[in-house]
Amino acid sequence: MATIRNDKPVTAEARRFKEFRKAENLTQKQLGDKLGKEQATIQRYEKGTFVIPIEVVKMLHELYQMSLDWFFLGKGSRLYVPQKGNLITDLKTLETNQSILTTQVYGIKQEFLKLHKEVHELKYQLASKAH
Repeated sequence: MATIRNDKPVTAEARRFKEFRKAENLTQKQLGDKLGKEQATIQRYEKGTFVIPIEVVKMLHELYQMSLDWFFLGKGSRLYVPQKGNLITDLKTLETNQSILTTQVYGIKQEFLKLHKEVHELKYQLASKAH
């Protein structure tokens, strides 16, 4: 159920909602059909009469890759663009991390072997004292 606003100012989100619909070349009816809403409900979202539910915003993001930063904050592109990494930089980072981890594993292995040796020496000393 939609929340009805009594003061009915057109919010920035309502303006961006309408802007997004128009940029996607959709009528209110077409968008309503996609979102499972009546055309009148879409009209009320755009006029600010109804508060746009978060579920509707989430559906716009999932169906049309609408940017949430753009919708809520008015920042960036209207469409969500995932961050792209640089493959060469990513590979170099992975190689460096692997080298660091290999060194750490080797150091841990050396510590383990040292402790293992000390435990056996202690065990031998205790066995010798017992006899």
